[in-house]
Amino acid sequence: MALKARLTLRKKVVVVEDSEPVRKSLNLLLRTRGYQVASYSHAKDALAATYKSLPDCYLIDFKMPDMDGMELLAELRRAGYSAPAIMVTGVITADLKTRALAAGFHSIVEKPPRRLALMDEVADAIASSMPPPAAA
Repeated sequence: MALKARLTLRKKVVVVEDSEPVRKSLNLLLRTRGYQVASYSHAKDALAATYKSLPDCYLIDFKMPDMDGMELLAELRRAGYSAPAIMVTGVITADLKTRALAAGFHSIVEKPPRRLALMDEVADAIASSMPPPAAA
């Protein structure tokens, strides 16, 4: 079984996106690829839910009404959560990309995301957080 296919098995992705159509689209795409998905329209709801279950990856919108994506990631890190996060945004600028990566995002993707590119980003983010295989 290919590495990326194995990575999707039972892995949980949390989607934090205030736009309902985008959130539903991301949710559907991830579920059809075998991921467990929890999705939230508000950052504070995602924070509260994270305390109950540990995700393997976050997809976080940059601009949200209650806090922006960088603030949410900072809150998650302060609370001790280390799962990789991917920023999703309508427009990627060089400044935003630099700030997002410096803030600890694994990567940044533009909305609407290209389906295969997004799935590769999620698989790569999850793989980057997994311990290396034990030597034989």
